Amino acid sequence: MITGTRRHIRTLASLFGISLFLSAAARAQIDGVADDLGGTDLSGPALGALPLNLAPLPDLSGLSAVPQDAAWSAPLTQAEASLPRFAPAPQVLEGPELAQGDSSIRVIMDAGQFVAESLKVINGAKKSLDVEMFILQNQELVDALAARARDIPVRVVLDPFPGWSPARIILKIRLIRKLRRAGAQVVFYPVRDLHGALFKIDHAKILIADGTKAVSGGTNWMKDPGENHDYNLVLKGEVVGALNRIFAQSWAISNGLPSPELTQPAMDPGDSIEALLTDADHEEALQALLYHIARAKRIRAEEYLLNEPRIINALIAAHKRGADIQILLDDSDLGGVNAKTMQTLLQAGVPARFFHDPDGRQRRLHAKAVVFDDDLVILGSTNWSRHALRVNHEVALMFHNAQVAAQLESDFAADWDDRSREPKPAHGLRELLILVAAAVGRIVA
Repeated sequence: MITGTRRHIRTLASLFGISLFLSAAARAQIDGVADDLGGTDLSGPALGALPLNLAPLPDLSGLSAVPQDAAWSAPLTQAEASLPRFAPAPQVLEGPELAQGDSSIRVIMDAGQFVAESLKVINGAKKSLDVEMFILQNQELVDALAARARDIPVRVVLDPFPGWSPARIILKIRLIRKLRRAGAQVVFYPVRDLHGALFKIDHAKILIADGTKAVSGGTNWMKDPGENHDYNLVLKGEVVGALNRIFAQSWAISNGLPSPELTQPAMDPGDSIEALLTDADHEEALQALLYHIARAKRIRAEEYLLNEPRIINALIAAHKRGADIQILLDDSDLGGVNAKTMQTLLQAGVPARFFHDPDGRQRRLHAKAVVFDDDLVILGSTNWSRHALRVNHEVALMFHNAQVAAQLESDFAADWDDRSREPKPAHGLRELLILVAAAVGRIVA
């Protein structure tokens, strides 16, 4: 009896130790911040050391302090500015209701709308369901997916990371087993096999029903999505084609099959909707952002993470030429990455604020959404961090739609006026120790 008890204690202790290690890795993984926290980024220059070691935080206080190699610090080239066009899709985007058949696209905000719309798409599927997701924790959504898997083909692509606490590891295993027992095919995206970048993740968030209805954006299937302020798109009809192509590639890669080639997207989507892919061989979101920041007269962006040097430099250059810019950032990220970016933007005169919900209901701004010139929208899973834009598997959608853009701008204005705050002074050593202690407490809890 005593021997068995000791064995259980040793097992639990081992799991706890493993979970602590995994939690550090996971905090680095979440939303592509491995390099933000000092993890080795094999695709580009590192900007700092791990804050838990109390090494200096990334210094972005001036453009000269941003380490860049020649390839990344060069201005937008003519080749980048005139990348070959994606063949236009047959649909024409002219407002929330599209001209072709019953195609439509609209934006939804936050957990209540996201869960309700996702359940509607799942329960309404007649032929098939495809899901690609970074975090799998939401019991309600998984139960609905498992129920449908008994009647129609269900395919699920997941990031392989198990979780960052014993409870969440067990939860993910239990939910995967539930899906497989119901008949769903569940596979893992082979992030370690694609150029070997440390902490690469499959960060895409895609739900597709029958190849014609979809929900995609920035929200994970978290246990409680309501703690985040986020945006997603609900799509119907031919506009879903771009996501179908992305998922088909992810499914092939995850099953070790030949991967279908994807055509280079247009930098200006024209009348089509473009899927911007980031992975080991694609940096389409970075190219598109640089292209439009360099040309826009007006920019409104809500971003969870921003530390990509070329984006920062492009925003400052746009401000200097007279563009009307407002940037809203999250301030809850571990390590104060956005605080350094905020300092750089404000010193250059770029209007920027931190998201702050005075009611305390939403802890963080998890959005990855930008509107250019009241018309062009880029929205998806892709943070404006070095890891997200150069290493992770990410998906964002880009399209012209004045009415969708107007809704996003209206939401942005409300956040800017009522749910934001001016930056606090930079953290000293004492404040940094407090932040680290609080972060470790959240991880262990």
